[in-house]
Amino acid sequence: MNVLGWIEDLAPELEAIGADRPPQPRWDQDWFPRLDAAAAYAIVRKTQPRRIVEVGSGHSTRFLARAVADGKLETEITAIDPQPRAGTKRKAAPPSVTWAASAAQARSGSSATAASRPTPSQRSGNGRRPNDGHDRPWRRTPRK
Repeated sequence: MNVLGWIEDLAPELEAIGADRPPQPRWDQDWFPRLDAAAAYAIVRKTQPRRIVEVGSGHSTRFLARAVADGKLETEITAIDPQPRAGTKRKAAPPSVTWAASAAQARSGSSATAASRPTPSQRSGNGRRPNDGHDRPWRRTPRK
């Protein structure tokens, strides 16, 4: 598995991410590191899994769902999260994403019904801005 090579192969698709407004995935956020996001996207696109089970949800779910959509895959994503962010659940969820409050709920096939309110830190970020400046948005400019 050559994930870095896959990322380079998918560079045009990865560079297109971030042009859309939230709740679409974007590089300008601090919750899901850029290289992790690019790797998750590339792994989904190249391995074309039938199902993804993610513990937690948020920006990672957005990148996984974008990879499924861009690749026109039939992948089913299940995010196990007792308190999913309201914006992630209601606005960004393609049909392939279902939420479960627990692993037992995921096994039973029922989905969570209530989204929690985002905390102030989830709504506004942590105040830090990523250091952009490289030709690839998933890479940071080295610190001096």
